[in-house]
Amino acid sequence: MRTSQARNDLPVHKDHREVSHSWVVVKLKDGRKVSIDPTLLTEGNYHPPAIIPDPEGRFMQYTFLYEDYKRWIWEKNYYMTFSAWLERWEEANPFAFDEFRAYYRYGRLYPSPEDAILGRTVCCVRYHMPVEEFDWWNVEPFCREKPFSEW
Repeated sequence: MRTSQARNDLPVHKDHREVSHSWVVVKLKDGRKVSIDPTLLTEGNYHPPAIIPDPEGRFMQYTFLYEDYKRWIWEKNYYMTFSAWLERWEEANPFAFDEFRAYYRYGRLYPSPEDAILGRTVCCVRYHMPVEEFDWWNVEPFCREKPFSEW
């Protein structure tokens, strides 16, 4: 039986790299999964819709890169194809697509951030991610949105 309280009597593993970053994985009706990084929706790093390109190039027209491309076209008043723009972007960010692949090779899926905060116990040690590490739902304007405001 799962409880809503973490067992505080267990030692906490100090190296919590096992849960080093969290993001949202959305399962589509056809079974495919799309990764969304909420940190791309924060002040100073606002890149909606925050959808990460998948390794096979699907959903590219819905990603934050495509939105950045459209914004660039509008600001520069200059037309360039998306593929040409993306080539330039890759040259400027040579390791980005390798990093994006990690969003689709996650080590563990949690039903909610609360489950990652509560963690899991292995051999009498609790592995978890402290809420301070990824509490974007406590940041305006997200903290006013449901269901975050109900946590």
